[in-house]
Amino acid sequence: MRALFFILLTTLGVWAQGPTAPPTIIYGTVRNLAGEIIDNPGFEKIAVYADGVEVGRVPLEWNATVSANYRVEIPSVSVVSAAAFTVKLIRDGTAISIFDATLTFTSFQPIQGQLERFDFTEISDDGGDGTPGDGPLNPVAPPTTIFGTVRNLAGEIIDQPDFEKIAIYIDGVELGQVSLASIPDENENYRFDIPNFSVQSQASYSVKLIRDGQQVSIIEPGMPSLTFQPVQGQLMRFDFVEIIDTGDDGMPDGDTRPPVAPSTTIFGTVRNLAGEIIDDPLFEQIAFYLDGVEIGRVPLESVAGENENYRFDLPNLSVLSAATYSVKLIRDSQQVSIFEPDFELFLYQPIQGTLKRFDFVEKPDVDLDGIPDELETVDLSPDGDYDKDGLTDLQELAIETDPTDWRSGVNFKIIGELPNGDLEVAFDVVSGFTYTLQVTTDLSDWSQVSSLNATSTSRETISTAPVSGDSVFWRVGVR
Repeated sequence: MRALFFILLTTLGVWAQGPTAPPTIIYGTVRNLAGEIIDNPGFEKIAVYADGVEVGRVPLEWNATVSANYRVEIPSVSVVSAAAFTVKLIRDGTAISIFDATLTFTSFQPIQGQLERFDFTEISDDGGDGTPGDGPLNPVAPPTTIFGTVRNLAGEIIDQPDFEKIAIYIDGVELGQVSLASIPDENENYRFDIPNFSVQSQASYSVKLIRDGQQVSIIEPGMPSLTFQPVQGQLMRFDFVEIIDTGDDGMPDGDTRPPVAPSTTIFGTVRNLAGEIIDDPLFEQIAFYLDGVEIGRVPLESVAGENENYRFDLPNLSVLSAATYSVKLIRDSQQVSIFEPDFELFLYQPIQGTLKRFDFVEKPDVDLDGIPDELETVDLSPDGDYDKDGLTDLQELAIETDPTDWRSGVNFKIIGELPNGDLEVAFDVVSGFTYTLQVTTDLSDWSQVSSLNATSTSRETISTAPVSGDSVFWRVGVR
């Protein structure tokens, strides 16, 4: 009798625990706004909720065998059989609304013990209520933007938009490139929008530094491989550094010595008032200045068999890319003005990592203001504006316009709107100079609209897409 009683207790005990519910599994696909099946397990997941409480989440990874990119086992479904089940797309930690288009409600109800398919799609849901309808009629994939810095071998952020760019590739095919221009007060010199990212989610992304048209290898030090993977619909930072890569295979050469910036060398001749190449190294030198501060000097000594009497290496140019360079002839310790005829003045801009020739000539300049005496027949001054056209006298001499005539200058003007909605603008150009048109709405973040290499002195007219904003500002760069 005692034994029977013991068995009954055991049986009652098992019965009191209740039967274990068979597993309830949902599976299917989750698609983004563009209708593409998401395959990005490192950064995108589906989360399942019962009455608003999360019961599990899994990465979104495409499985061609079962034609699905998720599979979730819902625990103890019988206990929560009356619950309202909902889902969210988790993109890089942020919850995004998705829904099953065949359902009339934002919630769904799996069947206990069954394997059921639910296919979800991302929706535009600004209100976060799980109800579609506040987005465009034809939604597009959310923008995927990468930004950050590109540094040269010396570890300096590159700020040379006219000569250096970053190019982005997908499986070796270029997607696009943008100029490397440092943004004031921001640790950033590039920003790029990747189109239709989710379609390309299994692709290999890579980058190159384009320096004066030549490819240079750069890598993201925090990445274990040469490729990188942005997250769909996100703003992501990637900081790249230049590497020494003689094999051009994207791998550093492995030299343990500290890298240095590529050499930037200028060379040429300095001629005296008589037009003769100076060859007097003991008493005559050429001195180089950065924003008025001397960075070095070398003796003027003619090289036998070469049309050259000076050569100078500029240190760490990329840091100085926004600076103004100038030169002076040092004769017996006294400064003498010299000029580069192609530039009219002593201002010039060498290109990082190149060998560049500049030939200078001496000209009388009693006040050493950088304006030859022959041009100072009127009351000109470097910071003055004789003709009141908004350009300083020095600027006008540098770009070869007449500082005494208000009609001679850049004279930028918006002509009007074209039938296709573009704006038509015009400005004056001088042969031999490059003109860059830029626009901004905040006087901080300037975007390049077009670039023109002038082959004649004329008035140029170009069309450009309109820019929206309460205030729009334009500027023209000349070099």
